[in-house]
Amino acid sequence: MIIIGKSYSDTAFRLHLPTCLVFDNYAKINFKFEYKAGNTQRIMYYMSNLTEKVKMSYTDTSSHLYNLLDKKIYWDSICIYDEKRKIFINDAILKIYFLSDNDEKTEVTFLLHSSKKTQLLNVTKYPMSISEKEIYKLKANSEKVNLIKDEPKDFREESPNDSFVVDAKVELEKYRKALMEERNFLKHEGGRKYKATNGKLIASDKSEYLYIFDLETELYIADESPVKISVGNSITKGLVLMCEDFQIIVQVELNLGDRIANAFLSVEPWKLLDALENRLKNSIDIGSSEIAKQLIHQGPYMATTRPIEQIAKGQQMVIKKAMSNPICIVWGPPGTGKTYTMSELAIKFFDEGKNVLIVSHSNVSVDG
Repeated sequence: MIIIGKSYSDTAFRLHLPTCLVFDNYAKINFKFEYKAGNTQRIMYYMSNLTEKVKMSYTDTSSHLYNLLDKKIYWDSICIYDEKRKIFINDAILKIYFLSDNDEKTEVTFLLHSSKKTQLLNVTKYPMSISEKEIYKLKANSEKVNLIKDEPKDFREESPNDSFVVDAKVELEKYRKALMEERNFLKHEGGRKYKATNGKLIASDKSEYLYIFDLETELYIADESPVKISVGNSITKGLVLMCEDFQIIVQVELNLGDRIANAFLSVEPWKLLDALENRLKNSIDIGSSEIAKQLIHQGPYMATTRPIEQIAKGQQMVIKKAMSNPICIVWGPPGTGKTYTMSELAIKFFDEGKNVLIVSHSNVSVDG
């Protein structure tokens, strides 16, 4: 063990003082990682541990490498969530651990405050254990595969192995933590409110009432999203049955009348994020699906940094690309023919004797 003290004099990197954002039972700690000039070591964020003043402890294990080839500075964050209690940051001890390709583990310790700057307490280096060396090696080998400069090539001809299973769990955990971050932000903000007009009762059955509204904003809200509707002093809960373009159909618990001039809809999309987060937490069997493997390993690397002028456009280009690539990601604003293009693709694949599965967040989109 080598104790360096309150400096990064003998390390390959430095950390800028972390900042904290706390929403009751959710905390996000942001920090900036910076490689030192002339450094050749490759560093991996290994894990972190937050210990409150009352000795309650939280651990984050979403390990990832800081690639030397891309840039020297990385913005990073640690997300902590407690389902049962509020998280207290004031006077908490934060320890962040890093591994390197020269078999060293570096521990950086901070004292957090809720009303003033974070303090650097200590920087300590240790030899890596055998298990830490294996973890670093596994992560480094995995991310070598993911360093795709342009578009993803065809699938690797490999059979499933233990290293993939371990890495898939790590990637799924990263997705789960990102969902938690988004969910807690939405809960803190209270969801979004939208103005609805020209409401009309279209069906009723005992305690269920269906209304259709016009919207001032073009929305795409997932079916069965929880919603609250405010009409004057009346507030009722319900579900989104359909939301397409500038119209929405909702099922509510109260009879608000045959006609509603104006209403406000408060959407609670975190309910769907809760369900997805629980699905990930209870594990998903990737099995032998090559598409699932590529999405888990290479999902973030499928984005392009090329100027928009250099990106292929047009419906025929989408069809050509989708017919020749295992995964094709298409973006386009409303009215540009995405649904039509998907139907053309489905017909072409069907004509070739292939199976076609179409899924969407909206039943209306699939029915169309």
